[in-house]
Amino acid sequence: MSKAKELIARNIKHGRDRMGITQEQLAEFTELSTSYIGEIEVGKKYPSAKTLERIGDALGMQMYELYYEAEDSILEVNEDADITTLVAKASELKKNAIVLDRLLRKYLKRNK
Repeated sequence: MSKAKELIARNIKHGRDRMGITQEQLAEFTELSTSYIGEIEVGKKYPSAKTLERIGDALGMQMYELYYEAEDSILEVNEDADITTLVAKASELKKNAIVLDRLLRKYLKRNK
């Protein structure tokens, strides 16, 4: 499974778990089939940007969050790092996420 598929699968499942909804409920909210949601979550299918937008909206997530590797990125900071280093790392992650979100939205507008 590609890294992108793995991140999307994990983040969709995490988003569903956080909201306390089933694959069936997510399918209903997004007007997708339950089997398609399941295939995305196990990495068999790679959804289009438009589909990711629908899923993100249903889960209350920005599109970039579906590709986000927050836990791994945060762990790259040494546990003994001072507050300045931690704030700088958090700021860097936020800037990267905002840029990615903007690029994805431009892509969607261009390809409607």
